[in-house]
Amino acid sequence: MLGHNTTAIYLAVAYGKVVRRFKEPTATSKERITKTGKVVHEETYDYVQGHLTGIDTRENEFGKFWMLQIADGPNKYILQFQYSGGNASSFLKAIPNADLTRPMVAHFPNPRGQRVLDFLFAL
Repeated sequence: MLGHNTTAIYLAVAYGKVVRRFKEPTATSKERITKTGKVVHEETYDYVQGHLTGIDTRENEFGKFWMLQIADGPNKYILQFQYSGGNASSFLKAIPNADLTRPMVAHFPNPRGQRVLDFLFAL
């Protein structure tokens, strides 16, 4: 198959939100200094929605992470969160019963009011 390269938008999970990081400020971003002293600009969201198209893991100096590939029309996202912990537990509990032909949404807060992602499939 031939196609065009498309760039995915990388998203992380932090402080009860879905976070997109930018090198430069945007109209709605907030500046923050990371643990390593780097200045970053972040926009926060309550959820990400689309079809789950892939699941991968990645390790770096900060630990091991789940990398969920999500597509919403022409938009492609990669949602990254810690390999173990509340978000991973929520995802691993939801995925066995998921209808992957339907869109999913990962949102905060979960129905119990916790700052853990809630994964809903078959919207």
